[in-house]
Amino acid sequence: MRKKGYYLYTEKCGSSGVNNKIRMQISTFSEKVDIKGVQIENCPRNLLKRIWGLFLWGSFARDYEKALREIKSPDFLYIRRWYIDKRQLEFLKAIKEKYPLCKIIVEIPTYPYFKEFCSNVYNILALFKEIMNMGKNKLYID
Repeated sequence: MRKKGYYLYTEKCGSSGVNNKIRMQISTFSEKVDIKGVQIENCPRNLLKRIWGLFLWGSFARDYEKALREIKSPDFLYIRRWYIDKRQLEFLKAIKEKYPLCKIIVEIPTYPYFKEFCSNVYNILALFKEIMNMGKNKLYID
């Protein structure tokens, strides 16, 4: 029996290079396992909530609840890299509670990973969140 998994990503796939990589990875996985792509979509927020989300204790506005509803009895999740924040950790915890045998795999970004964050203020704030939450990943990621 083939393993069942989900490929999770956050990009809107506006970049053809990113789009191609996502399609290629899903296609490659599908040769060995049953896999479905699930986009963790951004939620619309007003300006005040967007600013609040930039703080270290805030989170990016992503619809994890919708993604959780799409995921049914997975053997594994493959997560295309995204910023680690409080809501993402809560999402991973919910997956592990609902499906304790599910293996969670995270794509490791290419070197030099931290340099990617230094392009603008928004990314620098995301870097601080990333560093603050990095150690908590090990609770949920296999």
